[in-house]
Amino acid sequence: MFLRRVMVPQLRLLPVLLLASGLSSSAEAQTPQPVRPAGAPSAPRISIPDPLQDWGEVVRGARVEHPFTIRNIGTEPLRILGLQPGCGCSLVRYPEELPPGEEGEIVLGFETARYPRDTWKGRARIRTNDPRNPQIELHLSGRIISMVVADPPSVRLTNLFGSPLAGEVRIGPGTDTPIEVIGATARSKLVTVERVEPQADGTTRLLLTAPSRGKPGRQRDSVTVRVRTPEGAEHSLEFGVLLDHSDGVLLSPLGTVSIRREDTLTLLQEGAEPVVREIRLTPCAPTFRFRVLATELVDLPADFFRIERVEDEATGEILVKLLLFRSAEVPSIRGKVRIVMEAVEDGRPIERTVPIFALFGEAPPEPVGVPEFKPLPPDPVKGGKGGRGGRP
Repeated sequence: MFLRRVMVPQLRLLPVLLLASGLSSSAEAQTPQPVRPAGAPSAPRISIPDPLQDWGEVVRGARVEHPFTIRNIGTEPLRILGLQPGCGCSLVRYPEELPPGEEGEIVLGFETARYPRDTWKGRARIRTNDPRNPQIELHLSGRIISMVVADPPSVRLTNLFGSPLAGEVRIGPGTDTPIEVIGATARSKLVTVERVEPQADGTTRLLLTAPSRGKPGRQRDSVTVRVRTPEGAEHSLEFGVLLDHSDGVLLSPLGTVSIRREDTLTLLQEGAEPVVREIRLTPCAPTFRFRVLATELVDLPADFFRIERVEDEATGEILVKLLLFRSAEVPSIRGKVRIVMEAVEDGRPIERTVPIFALFGEAPPEPVGVPEFKPLPPDPVKGGKGGRGGRP
């Protein structure tokens, strides 16, 4: 009983003593300092609570600047030795050094106007003096909403060389907010926007024209469209225009015809069907007709490849099929398909050469270990110590 009578008053005084102690050292109570266990080596230690972040949705054209919290939970100063942004993002700022127990921010930026897709993912690699984590990656993602869209997203104007080109595109809202087209200009002035016609469905029809050219060939331009919302905010959209002054035949696809490794691996199976790639030849005008005189494999072994032709008399299209029916022991084969044609009306010669690339064999193994860090390029203002970065 004596012990209970003595101890009860001491327990009641304990909160008062703790409060007084807290008032005298409030700074220490708010920021507890790291304590190094006995015998443990003294070292910095990086901590990033959330290295994977999503900035949500923004309107295309806006600049995103997103912070990452970084902490030093070690017992020595933490130094950022380098930070390399990638995938289109840029470095805005970061702390060069953090004392033990302190935190700061690494801010990454991204220009949404230059990115064509609706979703974006980027990353940045950090190099520190933390012996446990000398390299750490930050990952940033988000969604981009376009206030204005083009249908089709890019335009191809085609006609026989020596004849003018013409085509159209529809400009419409990408959200529920209506828009008004207030201007459209071509970057290289090869294309002219002849008419701007608002439509009943809320879209705007743009008629595009280009002058004739004295020889076959392709040219590229882009058109920037400026729009305004009912609130007075202005936005812009840029779409590409391909000017095809054709010699009469349109080719699809335009670039290299590729055969992937996963497709050629199927040829190792017994009774496998050949891998087929199609090259479509289409007259550039309804009244134009042409005929194929010859198809030839160039630098492609005939014991691996074969060519077949299919003609559609109703449309005038000709389908050239490239068949690969054997797997090769070499990693890849590169060559061409040469197609010789002539115009039916005047016998004018037409020729196309299509690059071919095929991959064979098993996929190479993934690299093991931490990739080598590439240091930051020197910053013209701060000598590579941070600040606003440009596109890598």
